[in-house]
Amino acid sequence: MSMNNSENGAPLPDQDSPDKNKSRLEQWDRFLKSAQIQQIKQVGSEYLCYFLRTLAHPYRALKSTQSTPLLNASITMGLVALLSALYCFTWFCKLGLISPFGLGFLKPLLLTALGLFVACGLSYGVLRIEKITIEPKLLVNRFASLLVPSIVALVLAIVLLLTGLLLFSSFFLAVAYLFVFIGLNVLMLQYPLNTESGLIDSFYLIVAANAITGYIFYKLVAIIIFSAMGGFGLF
Repeated sequence: MSMNNSENGAPLPDQDSPDKNKSRLEQWDRFLKSAQIQQIKQVGSEYLCYFLRTLAHPYRALKSTQSTPLLNASITMGLVALLSALYCFTWFCKLGLISPFGLGFLKPLLLTALGLFVACGLSYGVLRIEKITIEPKLLVNRFASLLVPSIVALVLAIVLLLTGLLLFSSFFLAVAYLFVFIGLNVLMLQYPLNTESGLIDSFYLIVAANAITGYIFYKLVAIIIFSAMGGFGLF
C-alpha cells in the first residue's frame, strides 16, 4: 500500500516558496504599471500641483480660472465632503459607539455634499436673478478654488481630534466651514450685482443664500454636538 508524503515523513510543499513569491511580485509589478494606475498617478500629480498653486493664491486662482473640465473641482469638493464625514466618524468613534457608520459617516458625507451643491446652485441663482450670464461649469470651478483651504483645515481638525486636542480641533473645523461661506460670498460679490433695479435687492438675495446654506451646515454640526449630549433621536 502506498503512503502519502506526510506518512513517510517527506516534507509538504512550501506554500511560500520563492517561485510563488516571485510570481506575486511580478503580478504586483504588472498591476502598478497598468494603464489605470498610471492614469491615477497622472491625475494625482496634476491635482497636487493645482492644489498647492491654488492654496497659495486662492483668489488669483479664482480670477484666472477658465471653463476647464470639472475634474479638479470635483476632487476638491469630494475631498471636503469626505474629510468632513471622516471628522464626524472619528468623533463618533471617540464616543465609543459600536456602529457609527450611518449616522457618523454617511449622513455627514451627504449633508456636506448637499451643502456644497446648494451653495453653488444658490450663487448661480442669485447671478441669474441679477441678469448676469455665467456658465455653470465655470462657476463650480471658481467656487472649488476657494474651497482648497478648507481641505487643509479639515485635515488639521482630524489630526488634532486624534491627538485629543478637542478645542483646537473644533476651531479648525469651524475654520473649514467658514471658508465655505467666505467662498460663497466672494464668488457672488466678484460680479457686478444690483446694476439693474429689481423686486429684491441683491443684499437680501445674498443673505438668503447664506441662510439656506447655513442651515444645512447647522444640521451637520448639530450631529456632532447632540451626539456628544446623547441626543441621537433628534436626527
